[in-house]
Amino acid sequence: MNDNWVKYFGQFHDTSNENCDTEVSGGGGGDISPSPSGIDGGSAQNASEILDIPLDEFLESKGSSIKEFNDAIDYERAHNGGFCKGSNVTVPIAKKTINFMAAKGKRLPYYLGGGHGDYPGYSDLMGVKDRWGRQACTKSDGSYTACGLDCTGWVRWILANSGYKIGWMCVGSNCGGVTASQSSVNSFFPGATYAGKISTLSANQRLAPGDILFSSGHMIFIIGVDSTGYNCAEAKGLAYGIMFTHVDFNSGYYGIRMHGYYANPSNCILND
Repeated sequence: MNDNWVKYFGQFHDTSNENCDTEVSGGGGGDISPSPSGIDGGSAQNASEILDIPLDEFLESKGSSIKEFNDAIDYERAHNGGFCKGSNVTVPIAKKTINFMAAKGKRLPYYLGGGHGDYPGYSDLMGVKDRWGRQACTKSDGSYTACGLDCTGWVRWILANSGYKIGWMCVGSNCGGVTASQSSVNSFFPGATYAGKISTLSANQRLAPGDILFSSGHMIFIIGVDSTGYNCAEAKGLAYGIMFTHVDFNSGYYGIRMHGYYANPSNCILND
């Protein structure tokens, strides 16, 4: 196993020397509504406010800590089978991350460029970060905003903390990222399958929890399916942060079936 992973999963959550990344991928989505309070019958809810102070300071003010947050994520991984167990672990980790913050009244921030540290360092991907929420990350206009994760950075973060190798990624042809073709999808998610436009999928072809939605400039992680569409965990944009959302079956998004990616041993960090 890569040494960086050994240090992280051995509970060494040192983020003191990390910096926010430059802007690399798009955010903001369409045809999306806030998810209902129950996610697949659970108690998942969105907080009403976005974190705007450093995460470590905020958690301390609530009698918690970065370690407690990371321990909660570690527990979800261990409780659901451990590393590289597909949607059995990716979905619970996505839910726990949003719910942990919601229980304390905040959403994690969206930041364009956040979550794009390159493998094998995974500097932006291993565990939650004390700098999230700090007003220290620069927007394209030169102003500052809260550090966090963008849409593809959030998806990378979920996969990495579930034990999967996932390289740098953006979405759309303008950045050389994921586009609507099997060859493109496979180049970023080896073994995954391009599903086409989700509006064309019949009831027995629909995507599943752990799969991905994307457009020419946005990416969303699916955590559940109901009678009208997909329940999602999404880094939606600056005004929204990271939250539960709902995407209708008839929206304009494309889909990625992730089963083949999850099942491919080469994608698991344990096989490094």
